[in-house]
Amino acid sequence: MPRLTCGVTNCAHNSEMCCSLNHVEIEGAGTNCADGTCCQNFVEAVGATNCCACANPVVDVACEATNCTHNCGCKCKADSIDVSGVGASNCAMTQCSSFCSQ
Repeated sequence: MPRLTCGVTNCAHNSEMCCSLNHVEIEGAGTNCADGTCCQNFVEAVGATNCCACANPVVDVACEATNCTHNCGCKCKADSIDVSGVGASNCAMTQCSSFCSQ
């Protein structure tokens, strides 16, 4: 499982630049660039929130971006990945910045 760093600071699941979930889904079937990917699990943190879940730096990552070199059987096999999307208000505004085209 990859080490996931999350730069989407306004996601309700973000805790200390990590995801508090144990499983993350990256969409992007057929894409050839990072801009075509997104984190399906994004939930915008609205108002005063306090993520009570623990930061989880290593997570299971399901990935639909089959054109990425890290994708093996729809699972991310990279040592580490970065999810970005500063100021995102929906999942389409996030992306897997570690996408590498085959």
